[in-house]
Amino acid sequence: MKLSELTESVTFSLSEFRKDKDYPDGLYDFTPFYKHEFKPCGFCDGTGKEKWENDHGDPLWHECEYCKGKAATKEWIPMVGELNLANSNARTLLQMLGYEDDELSGAWNPKDLPEVKRRLIKLMNQDTSQHTQQPRRVPGQTRVGKDDNGMSRITRGPLLYDMGRTQNQLDRYMSELWKLVDAAQKLNASVSWA
Repeated sequence: MKLSELTESVTFSLSEFRKDKDYPDGLYDFTPFYKHEFKPCGFCDGTGKEKWENDHGDPLWHECEYCKGKAATKEWIPMVGELNLANSNARTLLQMLGYEDDELSGAWNPKDLPEVKRRLIKLMNQDTSQHTQQPRRVPGQTRVGKDDNGMSRITRGPLLYDMGRTQNQLDRYMSELWKLVDAAQKLNASVSWA
């Protein structure tokens, strides 16, 4: 597992391929399948104020910097749904379907969706237990470094926890992807991921 697989994720969602004067080669646009909604601000828990403390530990209340005191933020909400996976899980799901994708970005156009559905049906009806993973601790690499006094020291990189992948997770990923592909077929849309 690479460190980049822990810090980023891949979102599968509906999109529409379009070309215009700004993008003559075309792009996948998700906006037709999302809507703006006001949701309680996640930074101030919908209060519009942030609690800070002065040097003496006394609470000071300030306007939330994220929502500017409005207690809500305008968020993009999918109208159909989306599937967000860690990079390692997205890569595994794509490989299970027979797609090799090193960039972890791409799209299935409406004409490709029947084949994707066939692959999903086949995958959902076979044993996928070889793709599960037990949780594990991954110790950082040992290296020689210098401390603040210039003395050589042996240090270890950060300890990473790989939470593994259960059969229930795999089943849920396949089920959610099925729903997206099915919705895309009904709406003549693409399924893109990045």
